[in-house]
Amino acid sequence: SIIGSKALSLAVVERLAALATVVKVSDEDAAWLIGELTADRVADRLLALGATLAIVTLGASGALLATARHRVRLPGRTVAVADTIGAGDSFMSAVVQKLFTLLLSRTDAAALADGSALDESVLRDIGEFAVSCAAITVSRIGSNPPTLAEALA
Repeated sequence: SIIGSKALSLAVVERLAALATVVKVSDEDAAWLIGELTADRVADRLLALGATLAIVTLGASGALLATARHRVRLPGRTVAVADTIGAGDSFMSAVVQKLFTLLLSRTDAAALADGSALDESVLRDIGEFAVSCAAITVSRIGSNPPTLAEALA
């Protein structure tokens, strides 16, 4: 197998998650790696490893964004699904774009790193944008994410 054993994969993911500020995992990947846990328990585990922002994508059901202080669950968007390839990449690209925008707005990088800049309103804004971008992506054939202009429209 290209991926290798679950135990080895989990060890690598946990080691990397401990070094990251933002960690995103899909519910399907989490189920394969650690078994049938709720999105909240997966987020708790990622936060305990050291992530500041833990994100669990839930496919058509949306996403959960969590910090040590705040937790936001967002519903999915109802779209005609053409292809799911690229949905997770599109979602995470949107998260990165929103975090970059926060930095450009002079939000202190340390406040992003420690999570104090990530209140419920900010998490909701990030999550809604990311869910929207993923929905646009799955409505198209192939891995065809929206441009920033399309995503903001």
